[in-house]
Amino acid sequence: MPPGWYYVLFSESFSGYGINAPALILIQYPQGAMEKAIEPNESHTVNGIKVTLERIELDYYGMKVHAVR
Repeated sequence: MPPGWYYVLFSESFSGYGINAPALILIQYPQGAMEKAIEPNESHTVNGIKVTLERIELDYYGMKVHAVR
């Protein structure tokens, strides 16, 4: 990916309720991608549905988001 700031919008509409979580991600040269695990353990309730963001794993190949509701 080229270096720069990227706006990413995570969304979930499977339940019929729209849950959106925007984020800014910085890709820097020369490494090109951040390799890191973040464990925010942060919860939000929207329209009576509680979602907990447990862990985010970033690496060269992509990103995995672990969330429970």
